[in-house]
Amino acid sequence: MGQRPSRHQILISALILAGGFLAPGLALALGSAPSGKQLAAEGQKLYDEGKFGEALLKFEQAIKAGAEGGDLFYQTGYCLKVVRQDQESSRQYMTRAAPLLEKALEGKGASPAPYYYLAAIYTVELADWERGSAVAKRGVAQVEGGAFKKATDGASLFQIARLYTIAGDKDKAIAWYERSAAAFDSAKAPNREYRVAALLQLATYYNGKQDFARASEWFGRLLAVDPGRDAERITAGMAMTKAERYAEAAAILRTGFLTDEMATEANYLVRVLDRYIALQGPAVPEEVRKLDEAGLSQAIDKAAATLGGIRQKDEEEFQKSIPPPEEPKTVWKATKSGQRIQVKVPPPEPAPVTPPPPSAERQAAEKEFFGLLLEYVRRGHLIREFCLGKGLAALIFR
Repeated sequence: MGQRPSRHQILISALILAGGFLAPGLALALGSAPSGKQLAAEGQKLYDEGKFGEALLKFEQAIKAGAEGGDLFYQTGYCLKVVRQDQESSRQYMTRAAPLLEKALEGKGASPAPYYYLAAIYTVELADWERGSAVAKRGVAQVEGGAFKKATDGASLFQIARLYTIAGDKDKAIAWYERSAAAFDSAKAPNREYRVAALLQLATYYNGKQDFARASEWFGRLLAVDPGRDAERITAGMAMTKAERYAEAAAILRTGFLTDEMATEANYLVRVLDRYIALQGPAVPEEVRKLDEAGLSQAIDKAAATLGGIRQKDEEEFQKSIPPPEEPKTVWKATKSGQRIQVKVPPPEPAPVTPPPPSAERQAAEKEFFGLLLEYVRRGHLIREFCLGKGLAALIFR
């Protein structure tokens, strides 16, 4: 004699016999597991948001449920690399993705993703730059043939930019990075990884072109999105200095560092910038800009010696102007028993003595010294080690 069917089983049977269907919510309530396709879609959303740990769990569940695909295997491999640092498993998934992506290129897709993923696998994961470049050039040909006109989201535009980069056309790539950055700005949930990469590409490109005004703009936007980038913060400050945007450079270098070493490095730069701004320093003279590195270093040494001598002389004169402290006074004081004793009464606190305003000679020496240091920075040099080696720290921070 068989077991009596449960209420759960009776309900499902009744729905089937009636020609009905199970709504998604009811299917979950009755214990029906989500499909591999659904899990992959959930993982894709998390992946686009930069939540790679959560995305990886969804992708693994999707694959276990039978889902497969070039995009899915590529993204799973990428997550394994960045989340678990599992290079071997990542490579295995990338290798599985390659033939599926190759097959996807045979059709006419509306997305550049298969081209980008396959080019990235060959160039980055499999170190086959020739094959990766060939795939990228095929993707670029599709772009220029109008195949991806409907791909206007930031992620797709970024992938197109990367195809141009891998194909070796950096100038065209930059135009697409700019378009992707604009799309990310207006997106509700932009792909953070792609957005940061696009901004970094733009900042680095214009910095390399010595277009420091545009590099400053892109570095500023990069740090607004991803503030914990110490090296780029220093580079941004240097680019802004080269663009003669001194106040902006000081502001971006003043805070935001995660490491003490970089913060200390930035502190020297900020001090020079602040002093130059406070002194209303004139533009660096043309003759100074023409000095070679050795000549500039000698000029800094000479200016430091001059300024150090003037400051020491001023300090000595100031100390002479301070009146000597008064001696305690001895007075008679009556005790409770009626006796009189002598006690010493300390003198009143002396009024603070304000140093005189700097002389015209000192102001000129300050401007020359900090102007020369500013020129050293404008040439792309950090100054902490330079200043410590020459004993200039006291002149900068006093």
